Amino acid sequence: MSRFARSALTNRLWDHAPAGGGEHSFAARLRRRMLMLREPPERRYLHWVAPYPAAQRARLLSAEFAADMAGCDLAEPIASRFAASQRSSSGSRAMHTDLQTYLPDDLLAKVDITSMAHALECRSPFLDHKVVELAVSLPFRYLMAGEGAKPMLTSALPDLVPPALRRRGKAGFRIPLDAWFRHELRPLAHDTLLSQASRDRGYFRPDAVQELLDQHQSGQWDHGDRIWALVFLELWHQQFVDAVPTMQEGKVDAKS
Repeated sequence: MSRFARSALTNRLWDHAPAGGGEHSFAARLRRRMLMLREPPERRYLHWVAPYPAAQRARLLSAEFAADMAGCDLAEPIASRFAASQRSSSGSRAMHTDLQTYLPDDLLAKVDITSMAHALECRSPFLDHKVVELAVSLPFRYLMAGEGAKPMLTSALPDLVPPALRRRGKAGFRIPLDAWFRHELRPLAHDTLLSQASRDRGYFRPDAVQELLDQHQSGQWDHGDRIWALVFLELWHQQFVDAVPTMQEGKVDAKS
């Protein structure tokens, strides 16, 4: 890396650069990327896969809970896999980490649950071990050479993939969380996260949760994934923690 590039990346002015216009504005995205480039590769990878960046998580946690969590690196299980990968490039190490974490723990789990709920047997032909072994053996630059989101795949199947599809961006099977939490699920999110029960747990600062909801409602920021995570954490507590009788309650019930 040149001296000029290193100086530009480490310049502390990026810490105070304005990020107005919302999360997806050019200024906000540029600032976020410049700050990420200072980090080691495994931490840059975590910025892409974690719903809550470290700074935002620090604003959200209550002082007491943050103190309890001191010294606990929540990102360590993923960061350690990235760091332990023997791949030569950061892109290949990210792909290797995805194969060990995001793929089995998220994507395949969701496909299995939703397909079996409808009595469907889904198969993933691209996960045939020979296909995977070939893919991971190729230099990362070959996988990214060409146009479109998956250039090697589309160029290998030119008769099956029309040019318009080759140039189209990737589109995952996402649900419209951003719209839902501004409209249909807005009452659920507010009633769940701002309830007295949620506040009494002491995990998060109520004012920070309120700010998160307000920013999302304004439309300038998309906190859909973050709100989703908080809502399900609270609903999980209600179903599996609050609903479980204590040992003392169990004794009373047994006597009666």
